[in-house]
Amino acid sequence: MNPIKAALIFLLSLCLAAMHNSVNADSHPTAVTTDTPAPNLWIVKEGKHTSIILRTLDTNDALPLAEAKTTNGPLVMISWGDAAYYQTADKTLKLTLKALLLPTRAALNARTLNSLSEAPQTRDKAKLYPITLDAKDLTKVLARIDATLDANGMTQTDGTLTGVKNEYVGGRFYPALDRRYSLLFTCNNWVADVLKAGDLRFSTLSAQTATNLVLQHKMRWLVSSRYREQTQFSSISVNQNR
Repeated sequence: MNPIKAALIFLLSLCLAAMHNSVNADSHPTAVTTDTPAPNLWIVKEGKHTSIILRTLDTNDALPLAEAKTTNGPLVMISWGDAAYYQTADKTLKLTLKALLLPTRAALNARTLNSLSEAPQTRDKAKLYPITLDAKDLTKVLARIDATLDANGMTQTDGTLTGVKNEYVGGRFYPALDRRYSLLFTCNNWVADVLKAGDLRFSTLSAQTATNLVLQHKMRWLVSSRYREQTQFSSISVNQNR
């Protein structure tokens, strides 16, 4: 087998394993209130798998998801992955190989959280990376998530997509429309694509792994921090010269 293909299969298998291991987490609730102005989005890294957390006060009117239109919790975690593999506890070899080697139908999972610490944890622990978006960019992120949904054939109540409850993962699942899960487009690529829609400095193609996605986030923060420092320094210099 080609070494590059073998490496990609290995990385994707780790991502699938993270999705499998993330559902039996212990949580230690930490209160998170919705009146805090920032941050309003979090990247969740669980081993080789990534997701997004948003505030339900932002998603209530923007996303037609039953799980996102709720007052049951201040936060909603949104994940994307292989539809068949993600939703079942029976991870057969056939199902695993199909998810690894073939472009397969994807699904979006939304689950309400009472606190950030309720995000699933693998043995590697869940790591959170906060992001603050202005209203314009947040609207773009929400629109990109909305474009993921396949509303055809889904039960709707007053325009809200009911979704399918899942006791294994939790929350509800919704069929995804715009992409298929594959070696070339994983959960991490999807998260990067959503963030890129909000005019954030993310590359979809370079986010093959969770580590690469987080590295992009850290580099984006470093660049923006240096830019702010340079801008402030320039402003001070100009004022001193007057």
